[in-house]
Amino acid sequence: MSKETTSHLPKAFANNLSQLIAHDKERDDENSVQAKLINRAIGVFGSSGFLWLNILAFVAWIVFNTGNFSFAKPFDPYPFEFLTMSVSLEAIVLSIVVLIAQNKLQVDSDERAQLDLHINLLAESETTLILRKLQRIEEKLGITIDAEEAQRVGDLIEDTHPENLAKFIHETFRAPATKR
Repeated sequence: MSKETTSHLPKAFANNLSQLIAHDKERDDENSVQAKLINRAIGVFGSSGFLWLNILAFVAWIVFNTGNFSFAKPFDPYPFEFLTMSVSLEAIVLSIVVLIAQNKLQVDSDERAQLDLHINLLAESETTLILRKLQRIEEKLGITIDAEEAQRVGDLIEDTHPENLAKFIHETFRAPATKR
């Protein structure tokens, strides 16, 4: 990522973005030949050009094989059995490519979710540490706060236990859905 494209961004954000882009490029460079071919196929099969090519090929096939041309004999006359078979095989291949693409997206999504989780836990830990330091500064300077704020700060300076939160979320949101 060039400096001119990131010059309008905060420096920390631009650095983080550059690191993520470099990580993605490194991961893409490590892909196997098969993965690179699949990525290329996804790009081709998922394009509007591929759609128009298919439409053009199907129309040309049908028009040619209806016997409207005196210079050539249809090779797949109505009911276009060879076309039906070809389209079915293409549908199978495209379905497999779509499933592979979805799996790849899921792996990427899971990796990003793990990264988000770890960054959020780190930020939570850092924030708790900052709150504890602020509380000590307040105490040293003799600053008093009202009881409600003191209670809120007291709750926030407690260590977060992700395993308890995960269990609560599972029991609250997922468990009722599985009982239906």
